[in-house]
Amino acid sequence: MRNKKKEKLAEQEFWGTFYYMNVPKHIDGIPLHVEQVRFRLYNHVDDDHLVRMVQGIKSVGQLDLDETYITNAGIAELVKLDSITELRLKGCDSITNEAMPFICSINGLELLHLIGTSITTAGFEQIGKLTSLKKLLIRADRDDPLLEEIYVQLPKGCELIVDYKGYPFDDNSSLKSFLV
Repeated sequence: MRNKKKEKLAEQEFWGTFYYMNVPKHIDGIPLHVEQVRFRLYNHVDDDHLVRMVQGIKSVGQLDLDETYITNAGIAELVKLDSITELRLKGCDSITNEAMPFICSINGLELLHLIGTSITTAGFEQIGKLTSLKKLLIRADRDDPLLEEIYVQLPKGCELIVDYKGYPFDDNSSLKSFLV
């Protein structure tokens, strides 16, 4: 009985904080679509937070998980959503190549920020499945031969940003950084 009560309190605490931070005040209840979720504002966000979010909503415009404690298991939960337009995982070093099949199964993804994760260029073999992708941000060595393979797999017009520089590299131009 105590576990059920503890779980209910955790659920109420999560939605109270989540609702307060991410849903306009004029909306009653939890909406099916949330335009922006900025979990990096929380202290110690982990996979359990994603599980709770996925149980309550159906889609997210921008899901900001930068600098959180999300793991591959948490990313696997995201495929339960109908769509995510923008996924930011900057600094989530627990995210590895094993998360890529889940990431590549997310519907509607237009921006994917993976700098600071543990995903290597070898993990991008399925990146071509993200047909809506418009911008991909990754970390890699400039001389990595897999960069060209990644670039070729991306949808036409998709911008590949490697360590905050546009690929293919043009050392005479600078990238206008919109990143925070």
